[in-house]
Amino acid sequence: MALALNNFIGFETGGLEEAYSVSGAPVVQSTIVKSGNFALALPAGAEYSMEQVIDGTSDELNARIISFKIYFVDTTPASKSWIFYAYNDDDLLLWDLAVETDGDLIFTDSAASTVTVPAPFTSGKFHRIDVFWEKRLPAVFELYIDGVSVISENDRDLTEPGVLFYYTFANTAGSIIYYDDLYCMSGASSVSDFLGPRTEVLGAFQNTVEDHTDQGSTLSVRSWSTTGNTPGVD
Repeated sequence: MALALNNFIGFETGGLEEAYSVSGAPVVQSTIVKSGNFALALPAGAEYSMEQVIDGTSDELNARIISFKIYFVDTTPASKSWIFYAYNDDDLLLWDLAVETDGDLIFTDSAASTVTVPAPFTSGKFHRIDVFWEKRLPAVFELYIDGVSVISENDRDLTEPGVLFYYTFANTAGSIIYYDDLYCMSGASSVSDFLGPRTEVLGAFQNTVEDHTDQGSTLSVRSWSTTGNTPGVD
């Protein structure tokens, strides 16, 4: 498949219109921001989900990229805090990321196998996370932080049945966490398809791969259909 930009979110509506679903008390705020005017703030217990469509069994060979910026007030939560999930529409885990009480980053795949990255984050600054992954077994999983490879695996189990899967920003415990500048791509071939450190989302646009239209009057003003734009495809 051709490389396609499926979704990009910078929270520039000033609200939660770009989410597929939310829980807890997520807030879009303008105080701590990586680019543009707004970023997402998740207090403990909050989640912000985005839907991605799977096009059938052949799509399991379709490698994907997810990239976002993250800012920690405290990198050592009082209890283990999950910060990101990829799961299917039956709530079965494909993979997730969590921060332990000592600051270590923990990657877990759908077979509950883990990889630990020793304390990679610094509080009070934005870090860029780039992930290249395949939805299959065995699967490649590559994770970069600020352009540096910290996880490189080629035999991960990243499969679960289901029609859809979801990306979710989370903060299950600890101090508030900020997120900004997310983009999702399909049809990737390798980490060379990462867009790089200058990626900034400065406008509000509709997810191009969802099976329904995102909601919110602010968002619809600049949706794909009203602007005449189309997703970028190589």
